[in-house]
Amino acid sequence: MTPQGKCAACHRKAVAGKKYCVHHSQAHDSLMDHYKAWVKAYGRISMEEFMDKVLVMKETGSWIREVIAAEKDQMKL
Repeated sequence: MTPQGKCAACHRKAVAGKKYCVHHSQAHDSLMDHYKAWVKAYGRISMEEFMDKVLVMKETGSWIREVIAAEKDQMKL
């Protein structure tokens, strides 16, 4: 969870025990489910490489993009 219980990707209140609000938590869960599916289908792929591929897809929604940005920011720490 982020300081003051704020979502890591926006200004909303984070879900208890999580770092994202309800919207971004759903997006994060979906991203993780799809990552597992990609690993199963394509073999080894790093999370960073997966996120880079998802970002260039025109079908990728804004909440997923915001979660990816937050996750990449956290990877830099």
